[in-house]
Amino acid sequence: TNAYGSAVVLDSNQKIVLAGPSNATGNPFTLARYTTAGALDTTFNAGGGQPGVATAIITGSSSAGNLSLAKDSNQNLITSGYAVISGVDQFVTARFTSAGILDTTFNSGGSQPGVVTTIFTSPAIQAEARTTQIDANQKIVVGGFASIPSITVFALARYTTAGVLDTTFNSGGSQPGVVTTTITGAANASITSLSFDVNQKIIVGGYAVISGNNCCALARYTTAGVLDTTFNAGGSQPGVIIPTITGDTSSYITSVAIDANQNILAGGQATISGVTQFAILRYTSTGTLDTTFNAGGSQPGVVTTLIGTTSYINSLVIQSDGKILAGEKKKKRGIYKYCIAPYNNDGTLDTSFGKKKKKK
Repeated sequence: TNAYGSAVVLDSNQKIVLAGPSNATGNPFTLARYTTAGALDTTFNAGGGQPGVATAIITGSSSAGNLSLAKDSNQNLITSGYAVISGVDQFVTARFTSAGILDTTFNSGGSQPGVVTTIFTSPAIQAEARTTQIDANQKIVVGGFASIPSITVFALARYTTAGVLDTTFNSGGSQPGVVTTTITGAANASITSLSFDVNQKIIVGGYAVISGNNCCALARYTTAGVLDTTFNAGGSQPGVIIPTITGDTSSYITSVAIDANQNILAGGQATISGVTQFAILRYTSTGTLDTTFNAGGSQPGVVTTLIGTTSYINSLVIQSDGKILAGEKKKKRGIYKYCIAPYNNDGTLDTSFGKKKKKK
């Protein structure tokens, strides 16, 4: 009776695959595929109870939900989220074939082939995944948060193509295959988005709660799974950036992307003078604010845009021409609407977008 989409990818045939939680029996991880015409694609999980929709109940879970989706080079669909098993929230990742069937070659030796669960230890007690991406070696990188006594911290896990924790990731840590990072001064923190640069370093974005306020947070990790201290090397916590947005009282990052010059774009929201609005920040590959972005604005390196009376970015992409598309919701007259805002590479709004051509 309830379901919502939290992530989307296009397959090699340009069909649309949507992932998200549903409250069908067992609270399964759920995927749906649509044709390019927008109809439910009944060739996806064709032999299932609802062709066009694929589900996986996580064994032993009392509650579960998938919140992210990625596609590998073989067109397999990898979706991650969380499951509460024996009272403990843990990372869960499942892989489906392009036909919409749970792929039992993934974690084939596990208790539930097709699904891998990870409990964070030392001494994390709860963990939930929020974002999933596939690196150049087709390894699966999953980000979210893990709880340790009284706080939550950034959490990453990496899995091999076989569906087992990659113990070469943070190999020297207390739990090889996963890495956690406490953000200095933060009571709580979580990764909400991740991307890879040209060197396959992992750039993550999210938020940290500092002095009672939500703040944007960025971090970079090496391919070995170690916090990269060459990123923002001169900062108070090398490897991590807590941006300052002038006048902001509450902000967070929901999407990160890397442009052709290896600049890092982080999109989300900022609340300025009590009003929530689009926010985009751009950093160089070394972790310094790029003041050539929105150079003529009140805070070079940062652009904020109010659309309606309340607005925030949920996703951000960079086009092949370098222009930036940011999309999510705006509120006007009490009604939320989906919207897209395009920006030029220099951080200014692209005013040519959406203009009606005059009739001759």
